[in-house]
Amino acid sequence: SDTSELTFPVSQYTHTTSGNFKCSITGGYRYRGTAQANLSGLYFFADYCSNEIGILENNGGTWNMTFTEPYSGNGWTGFGEDVNGEIYIAGIDSGNIYRILDASLGIEENTLLQIKMYPNPASNSFIVKSNNPQVVIESIHIYNLQGKLIKSITKNTASEIHIGTKSLATGLYLTEVISNSGSKTTHKLLIK
Repeated sequence: SDTSELTFPVSQYTHTTSGNFKCSITGGYRYRGTAQANLSGLYFFADYCSNEIGILENNGGTWNMTFTEPYSGNGWTGFGEDVNGEIYIAGIDSGNIYRILDASLGIEENTLLQIKMYPNPASNSFIVKSNNPQVVIESIHIYNLQGKLIKSITKNTASEIHIGTKSLATGLYLTEVISNSGSKTTHKLLIK
């Protein structure tokens, strides 16, 4: 058969029985943002089973592949890109969305995006909590699925906030949490 019009992968890996078992590539994005110059041009992907984030770097026509340590308990299922070219990764098992950051910026900045929201689904109230006690949750915005702002909590100075749901109708909402560093996380919230 004629393969002249096919585009072959620039890189590949196999499932392995030694080390971290890899089973499912979650295809990602090439970094095009400007906030983190060290990431420029790198391609990010993940493996659902190993919980590793993979990085492809073009080195003169040869693509070098490296993996992070596993981020256990996430189950990477998708990537996204904002209008500024910043890349985000979603974990279905953790229910969190993280922004891809340059590791040389330090672990503190990476943990800024680790915001938990529970219980979810919620009945009477729910809690928004930072896993990093140095991170202050400055504001929380709750939107309906049409994008209308329903509730806003601002000027907070806590790493844990309890929110009542009496003013919220039963249904699905999007909750945006903004920390003192300016980082944003978005969570689905189900009110029952």
